[in-house]
Amino acid sequence: MNDSPVKLMTTKSDQEKADEIKKEIIEASKAFLDLMTKVHREGFIVNLNFGPNAFNQVVIQSLTIAKHF
Repeated sequence: MNDSPVKLMTTKSDQEKADEIKKEIIEASKAFLDLMTKVHREGFIVNLNFGPNAFNQVVIQSLTIAKHF
């Protein structure tokens, strides 16, 4: 007979997962936001849209760069 204790696998709640994702997004966005600040200071407007492609990868689907006067 096996006398080792049973180990329970606990899963994270959706809130815990969302909190972790939020932290990752904020950290990953820092360089992008610095670039967008530079772009804004140069007088440009950038509009972009993200979405999944046919391979279920999130990609840039639309990117517009315009000069703001």
